[in-house]
Order: sequence, then C-alpha cells, then structure tokens
Amino acid sequence: MSPPRLAFAHRREAGLSRFRVVTGNCYKKMEYFIYWLISEDSKNTYIGFSENICRRVREHRAGQVNTTKHFGKFKCYILERANNLETALIREKYWKSCAGRKKLKVYYYKLNILASSSNG
Repeated sequence: MSPPRLAFAHRREAGLSRFRVVTGNCYKKMEYFIYWLISEDSKNTYIGFSENICRRVREHRAGQVNTTKHFGKFKCYILERANNLETALIREKYWKSCAGRKKLKVYYYKLNILASSSNG
C-alpha cells in the first residue's frame, strides 16, 4: 500500500502566500515543515514540525499522536519550511508564542472568510 499523496496549493489570495494546504502529492525535498492543524469538530489547534510531513500527517490522522488523537477530522496547513533542525525548532517556538498565535488568529479568520465566500 502506497503512502497518501499530499499536495501543496499556494494560498495567495488575502495575503496568505505563506500557507500551503496539505491535500494530495507528497513533497520530496528533505526539509523541515512547520505545520498547523485545526480541528474541524472542536476548533482545537496544534503546531508541530516534521522532516517527513507525509508520515507525520498520517500519524495524526491515525490517532497515534496523544495530543491530537481526540481532534477527529482536521485541516493541515504548512506555515513555513526550515532548512535545518535548529531553525525548525526556533520557528515552531515562535508560532507557539503569544505573537505567533496572534498572527495565526488573523490567518484563521482570513481562511474562514475565504471559505465562506467561496461557498456562497
């Protein structure tokens, strides 16, 4: 059985060019990805990073990660890429900080406005 395929679609509208939505073909270049999970059921969020985003998202979806196993369905957004482990740790820490969370809150509302405007 082959692993799920993930694709990264740019979100250029509304200033969200940094975001990539995880949905289809897997990205092969060896980098670290800082990602953001948003639960569709309870609106919980999780920020993490991984060198193998395909494997990590699969683990989250299978309930193998204690922090996110209660999330149910979720959307995964890639916030940014890092070239090495040290940078990935620093950037993950930023996104988990108060300043990073405030920026994510703005992005979250922009994503909801885009989703609601495309549905109606």
